[in-house]
Amino acid sequence: MNGVEVDLAVAAMPLPDLVAAFRDAPEEVVKAAERLDYNQVVVVGVALGKPTPDQHWVYVPDRRIVLHRYAWISNYSPANAPPGRSALIAEITLPRGIEPDLGKLKAETVEGLLELGVAQGRNVLHVV
Repeated sequence: MNGVEVDLAVAAMPLPDLVAAFRDAPEEVVKAAERLDYNQVVVVGVALGKPTPDQHWVYVPDRRIVLHRYAWISNYSPANAPPGRSALIAEITLPRGIEPDLGKLKAETVEGLLELGVAQGRNVLHVV
């Protein structure tokens, strides 16, 4: 037997890629999957030298700013940032097939957070 037998599988890849990974997928399923479109999401983590505000997910409906949403992950658990500091993740949506320039996206994320007043230059500690 080639492969692994499971009761449940969870895939976090685009459906067209998942279907293509199955050698015995029916042709109509392969063709339907090829017609699906999707976006990709880049997640940028930012450590800040300031306390976490009383916020969770924050949407950014401003096309001038690269990120569309950020979340204060230091509010999920006190283990996510030391006392007096905070951590957030920012999400950036890109069209399918665009190769992300991670260095540029990190810089643009920090610029956006500065413009929004979420961060000040002196308190941006680390960006990943």
